[in-house]
Amino acid sequence: MSIPALVPFRDWSASGAHIERARRRLNEWQRQIASPPDTSMR
Repeated sequence: MSIPALVPFRDWSASGAHIERARRRLNEWQRQIASPPDTSMR
């Protein structure tokens, strides 16, 4: 990707951390929906 070259490294790293945090939260959210407590017992 050529975007990091255009954006200052500090801003790019900050946005990267923000994206990583959002991705982690989304993974947990999908996991809860994919396997609710009642269906996980089956």
